[in-house]
Amino acid sequence: MGTAKGKDGKSTTDSGKYARYTTEQVTILERIYSDCPKPSTSRRQQLIKEYPILANIGQKQLKVWFQNKRCREKQRKETSRLLTWNSKLNAMNQILLEENERLHKEAAQLNTENQYLRQQLQVQRADLNQRSSQQVLISTTDTSSESVVTSGQQCQHSPQNYPQDGSISQLLNVAEKTLTEFLSKATGSVMNWIQMPGMKAIQMSKLHD
Repeated sequence: MGTAKGKDGKSTTDSGKYARYTTEQVTILERIYSDCPKPSTSRRQQLIKEYPILANIGQKQLKVWFQNKRCREKQRKETSRLLTWNSKLNAMNQILLEENERLHKEAAQLNTENQYLRQQLQVQRADLNQRSSQQVLISTTDTSSESVVTSGQQCQHSPQNYPQDGSISQLLNVAEKTLTEFLSKATGSVMNWIQMPGMKAIQMSKLHD
């Protein structure tokens, strides 16, 4: 009677019955599978001859067992691979969450610093505008003061009716002549070298009546 694939790698007959594998048979088949996961038809026949404990298992039963074993092994490896990737992805996700939290904190700190800098910039602009206004006012005041001082200096340096050099010389000559006449009329006086500012020294001898 033919066999078909059943649950848990157990072989079944066409009538729906299946023969359970003994523990000794599973142990031997596991060892054979580790050496040859996919034995050929000739290899399965040779295994039945080498291991008499497998004599009650037909060729098709062995073929189904190895097929189910390969499928389970493939699923196990795929599950292990997926679990490994899942662990890695969870670790990466945790790192990303921590990085995201750090970036949120940094963004909040930068926003606070940005607001502070904006306030400082506004204060500096207001102070600069105030200083510029004060400088303009001082410059205007200085210009007005310079205009007043210049006008005063012009008034102070306006030409006066000072005597010319020629007039001074004439006055000195007149004064010298007058002084000479006065001294010539004086009696009982002795005058030696009278020096007057701006005048020549005058030498006088004894004057008598």
